[in-house]
Amino acid sequence: MPFQSDAIVEGSAPRAGVPSTTLPRFIRDLARQAPERIALVDHGSGRSYTYGAVDRLIGRCAAGLAAQGLRPGDTLLMFAPNVPEWPIVALGALAAGGVVGVTSLLADHAVGDWMRRAFSPRRGARAGRGGPRSGRAGRAPLPRPKH
Repeated sequence: MPFQSDAIVEGSAPRAGVPSTTLPRFIRDLARQAPERIALVDHGSGRSYTYGAVDRLIGRCAAGLAAQGLRPGDTLLMFAPNVPEWPIVALGALAAGGVVGVTSLLADHAVGDWMRRAFSPRRGARAGRGGPRSGRAGRAPLPRPKH
């Protein structure tokens, strides 16, 4: 779609503070303020996660990815549908110090191959109805992590 200049609104933006923390830490700190509130809902199934569960799962995901070899600065390439586990895995990778690369499940093999070359990921992850899965980048299907 071509750029439309009439979509730009000029003016003074309200002043807002930018937290001096990471996105996962910011989300996890907010989650601890209202752990029983619903944070994520899967529209199709009605499954949901509370903020407390999201906080715990981000921590578990970060620890699991680190245990599987994800190091600060490594890229985790994600292939995932729009499910509640998607932000949990992404925030877990960020909390572990990783970088998140994302591609669509609808992308063809050429796009997936390009993403693997462009991002040079050390890990790959899928988040779906069965929960997060991760494994060495470039393999399909990716195995479930051992708990």
